[in-house]
Amino acid sequence: MSPRRQDADRRLGELILYIAQKSAGDRRFGDTKLNKLLYFADFVAYAALGEPVTGAVYQKLPHGPCPRRLIPVRDQLLADGAVDLVTEGVGWPRKRTVAKRQPDLRGFTGEQVALIDEVIEHFWHYNARDIEGASHRVSVGWQLANMNEDIPYETALATGKPPSEDELEVARARFGDLGLIEA
Repeated sequence: MSPRRQDADRRLGELILYIAQKSAGDRRFGDTKLNKLLYFADFVAYAALGEPVTGAVYQKLPHGPCPRRLIPVRDQLLADGAVDLVTEGVGWPRKRTVAKRQPDLRGFTGEQVALIDEVIEHFWHYNARDIEGASHRVSVGWQLANMNEDIPYETALATGKPPSEDELEVARARFGDLGLIEA
């Protein structure tokens, strides 16, 4: 395994632990919500800070973006005794990852942790269906990718909305003379 992938896996594992720990009191928290919180933490960080929190590779799945290495990383956390996987409820049982140890946040900046906390707080009252829907609506990368295809981090910068007249005016002024857009 490459050092880069090893680091991304380590960071993903610690983020799983951190989100699970912070979400312990959230009665709506389960693994679907965990997947989406991981996605939003990484992609919002990329847009706001210029780099993702973990560097994990995300793929398009039917229920929204998901880290490709989520299952192997979580399975390693289970094997290490760092988390438990609990099934709750009847009818529509929910799997919930429960942190059994403190996350090691030494590899994360204060800005990253604050951003992760904001993401968790923002989606606190969302259930799995709500946060899944949000990931479908706001993720231009998820919308454009084919099923099981990687979602590039750069798509975090795309809104999917047409540019405003003011934005077009700035673009015309900057790039019109290059022939890239109509002046």
